[in-house]
Amino acid sequence: MEDVRERKDFTKLLRDTYHDYLGEFKKIVWPGPKELVKKSVTVILTSIMFGIIIFIIDVIFNWLINGGINLFQGQGWL
Repeated sequence: MEDVRERKDFTKLLRDTYHDYLGEFKKIVWPGPKELVKKSVTVILTSIMFGIIIFIIDVIFNWLINGGINLFQGQGWL
């Protein structure tokens, strides 16, 4: 008897959750095509910019670390 009641409670919980999600999705304001393209281009350009910055930092650290290792090995800086 208790098992049936637990299933009903679980089913009600799922149904309520589903209806809550539907209500929240109705509140979403979807961007128009122009705004979507503008924001997509912004994300792509920002990602490329950060990728270039991280690449430059990586090259500099690599150069510094290899130079330091060579210096300690007595081979000079480069």
